[in-house]
Amino acid sequence: QTLGTILFQATPFLVAFFYSNSLDVMIPAALAVRAGVIVVGACATIRVLSIELKCRFNFTLIRKMSSFGGWVTFGGIISPIIMTIDQFIISARIGSGSLPYYSISNSLIQRVHIFPLAVFRAIYPRISKLPEMEARALSERSVKILSHIITPTIIVGILLVPTLLTIWL
Repeated sequence: QTLGTILFQATPFLVAFFYSNSLDVMIPAALAVRAGVIVVGACATIRVLSIELKCRFNFTLIRKMSSFGGWVTFGGIISPIIMTIDQFIISARIGSGSLPYYSISNSLIQRVHIFPLAVFRAIYPRISKLPEMEARALSERSVKILSHIITPTIIVGILLVPTLLTIWL
C-alpha cells in the first residue's frame, strides 16, 4: 500500500519530467498506476489468503455490512474529492496568492487524520466480527482514546500554525 501511494504521487512528476507536463497526460498516468496497484494488491491478497473466486452473494450479510460500514464507504469515496476541490474553488474565487495559507493549514489537518485512520484500519476487522453491543463498546472506547491523543496534538498544531506559516512563506 505504501509503495502504491509513492508510485501514485511520483507518477505525475515523472511523466511531467520525462514526457509532458500536460494534465491530460499526467492524470491518466496517475490513475493507471493507481489501478495497477489495486490489481496487484487484489491478486496478492487472493493468493496469500487462498481466496476462492466463486460468486456467492449472501444478501443478508451484504445488507448488514453495508449498514455498519456504509458511511465508511461513502466517506472514502467523497473525502478525496472534497479535500481537493476546495483548493480549486478558493483559487478561483480569491486568487492563487492566498492559496498557500489555506494549503499549508489544510495539509497539517490532513496529516492529523493519519493516526486515527491507521487505528481504524487495524480495529475495523475486529469490530466487524463482534456482536453489536461489544462492537459498539469497542468503538466508543476507541473514539475516547483517540480523542485523548488527537485533541492535544490539534491544540499544539493550532498554536504553531502562525509560526509555521511565517517559516514556510
